[in-house]
Amino acid sequence: VLLVSVVCLTLAIGVVGCSDDDDDNGVAPTPDYAKVRVQHLYPPAGGVDVYATPIVTNSRSAQGKAEGLEVLADPIKVFENIDYLESSAFANVSPGEYQIDVTLTGEPIDQAVLTIPSLEFTKDINYTAVAWDDGQGIAALALVDDVTNPGANTIRVRAIHVANAIGQVDIWNVTDPNNPIPIWVDLDTGAAGEYFEVPNEAATLGFDVDNDQLVDAFFEVPALNEGLILNAFASLDGNGNLFLHAQFQDGSTVSIPPAETSLRLVHGSPTAGDVDIWANAAVKLADTFQFTDGLPPATVASGTYDIQVTAVGGDPQN
Repeated sequence: VLLVSVVCLTLAIGVVGCSDDDDDNGVAPTPDYAKVRVQHLYPPAGGVDVYATPIVTNSRSAQGKAEGLEVLADPIKVFENIDYLESSAFANVSPGEYQIDVTLTGEPIDQAVLTIPSLEFTKDINYTAVAWDDGQGIAALALVDDVTNPGANTIRVRAIHVANAIGQVDIWNVTDPNNPIPIWVDLDTGAAGEYFEVPNEAATLGFDVDNDQLVDAFFEVPALNEGLILNAFASLDGNGNLFLHAQFQDGSTVSIPPAETSLRLVHGSPTAGDVDIWANAAVKLADTFQFTDGLPPATVASGTYDIQVTAVGGDPQN
């Protein structure tokens, strides 16, 4: 006879409880749970549902011999219709080993777009499961969260790199541009940096995406309430644009685009003739730009750019 353990989950719509209290004293014991949540960062998918299927061990065969065979119990829908950029709140999950399946909202579990064959959840530990785009399709990243109190006038933050088209990144505190401070260095794609506890003050973060020690994108982070704990995801939207996505311990989120600045072009070289002007040898800023010409200010993302000036029709790579 296969005995399947009952999994107890606290969902947003209510509580399914279980108890092994045999004292008959009318007081239920405090249950032991892990806490699990989901962050959706896969742009091609809309809403998703998340199932947890307990993996249990059939410890004895029909002949009474020990087998140790792992089998799947019935799947449980833990989260429903989590949209792109949304995070769920934490749900209580009984400790143990689970198969995790992600489906498009309303689709059956056998149509899962992502399956994690085995995740082990330990009691009193908080976990974040991230669905993201690794460049090959939807992928999973499992994180353990530190939700202890960071202290007065302090927040706890870590960076997670899920921008698949970008290699290693360095993230700096450049609030004082004359004294930049490295925070996370050589952070690989699909990796989480260590937690840091920092003052809950406004700050400017600089991202170096090509290891040249120049900031390629700036992000303005506002002052936050003390005691907050956040995951800061470096991610790409559906158009390949870099942004910062903050996930707080209560499941709320906010996306921060790169800071912007103003760029104006003026042609002041009487001997250069007409020119084309490019940024990063890829984006044409001005076409057939004549001496004394000027363009009105344009809003661009703050960062470090290479500017190329060519003869009209010239190659910005040369």
